[in-house]
Amino acid sequence: MGIFLFLLLLIFLISLFRVLPFTKIALMFSHEKLIAYQRAISFVAWSQPVIESLPGKVSARDQLDRSSTSVPLNIAEGSYSRGRNRGARYHNALGSLREVLACFEVAAALGYAPVVEPPLRDRFDHVLGTLVRVACLH
Repeated sequence: MGIFLFLLLLIFLISLFRVLPFTKIALMFSHEKLIAYQRAISFVAWSQPVIESLPGKVSARDQLDRSSTSVPLNIAEGSYSRGRNRGARYHNALGSLREVLACFEVAAALGYAPVVEPPLRDRFDHVLGTLVRVACLH
């Protein structure tokens, strides 16, 4: 009985404030299901040991660390945002992802990091393409 009253109150509050239709609530909390988010997280996990191996004098090290973690954070934030804020978060993630790629290219050119291998680059490009599409929709 208690859970029924709670759900009834929740439905009433949602309809009262017209936040979202009830059927869309389950979709709103699903950033972890996004393939772009999952691939961004796996890229962060792959890149962390590489970042830690970079010498402290490499200026791209700190930038790479901040931008690589910014990508999944902005994807998650964008999935919960509405209107222009959603597009802005996806644009931020897109810019950070391009910054990550540039940092890796610079570090590889200086001989401090490995070149991003084609299979990883394909996953990277998939996230880029997805972000371009969703950022342009909002």
